[in-house]
Amino acid sequence: MIAAEVRRKREEIREFMDQGGLDQGDVATLIGFSKSSISRALSAEPARETRCLRKLHTFVSTSKTAEMSHALSAIEQFADSVEVLNGATAAQILRAVADLLDKRNTKEP
Repeated sequence: MIAAEVRRKREEIREFMDQGGLDQGDVATLIGFSKSSISRALSAEPARETRCLRKLHTFVSTSKTAEMSHALSAIEQFADSVEVLNGATAAQILRAVADLLDKRNTKEP
């Protein structure tokens, strides 16, 4: 992947983080990577596509679609059915949703 495309993806991810009030630690928890992996994906030079950057971009892209809204609705329904839903459990659920969407988006037609 060319560096310009990687930089475009990075900018899209940063914009999403800014709009959502998310920092690198928040995003790391959501997608299951370390904070240092997130940092490298967003700023390492030379700019290259890594597994972390691909997953970050997939998460951001799907978060902007109606599909993620449906997934979040399902999570809310699940949350209503359990007695305790803490941040760690919610992060695990979101990670699982991101993984499923990532797999679906990378399937060949």
